[in-house]
Amino acid sequence: MGRDDDREVDPELAAAVLAYVAGEPVNVSVMSRRLGVSRKTFYKYAARYAEQGLAGFTHDSRRPRTSPSRTTQADAEAIVTARVELKASGFDYGAWAIRTHLAEHRGPTREGAGPPVPSEATINRVLAVRGLRELVPARRPRSSWTRFEREKVNSLWQMDGFDVTLADGQQVVVIHVSDDCSRKDLALHVAPSESAAAAWEAFVKASAEHGLPMELLTDNSRGSPSVNTTPSNPPSWSRSAPSSPSTSATSSPPSSPSTPTAATSSRGPNCHRCPDTPLLPMS
Repeated sequence: MGRDDDREVDPELAAAVLAYVAGEPVNVSVMSRRLGVSRKTFYKYAARYAEQGLAGFTHDSRRPRTSPSRTTQADAEAIVTARVELKASGFDYGAWAIRTHLAEHRGPTREGAGPPVPSEATINRVLAVRGLRELVPARRPRSSWTRFEREKVNSLWQMDGFDVTLADGQQVVVIHVSDDCSRKDLALHVAPSESAAAAWEAFVKASAEHGLPMELLTDNSRGSPSVNTTPSNPPSWSRSAPSSPSTSATSSPPSSPSTPTAATSSRGPNCHRCPDTPLLPMS
């Protein structure tokens, strides 16, 4: 029922209708046009006044006489009770869970079928009216994600290894080195297994062609670098302990003029920085 269902008509229209019903000369067309109503509306109120008197000038309610699908008070109380029971038991207490709970606990009637179970929309509406509905924030759409990447080439390299099965059934590992900015494949080195030696060979191959990166990001695998370099000890790679607070840079041979140093990176415990390495153009 709308807000204006009990509002009375315009007094000037009511006066014109009274005059018309009383037999006074009233030009219905002119009066209706001046009052902004149709001739049909004018005659409708004239007939209602003749039948009901002054009550005929009140708008009729548009509310239906019956509402068979209206949620009963018993259903509303059952919905609230089910929600309280499910929450107290530690179960999900959303609309779907409440509907399932009601369907399981409503026994059959004499006709053989149980009473109808409210829909999820009805359950949500009842919970909202009672102030019991907990809204879950909508998930962030994937279209709003901003993909992170470095602004300059050789700022960060990424190294990873993946298994490949050859046509003859042989299992090999491909060490993949790529540039974070350009996404260019810098090296694809095939090895029998993912070892420190294989990772080092892939890095040397990439750096010989493209220069050294400022940082190197690896996963926590056997190829993760840990520097152990002295003039009498060549560079060796080993798996870094997850609890280690510091990270290491991949080391170039001792004869190289630019030897990476260990530094902590904001990219995580497996991101290795070479702060003194200049940026070189990609070939």
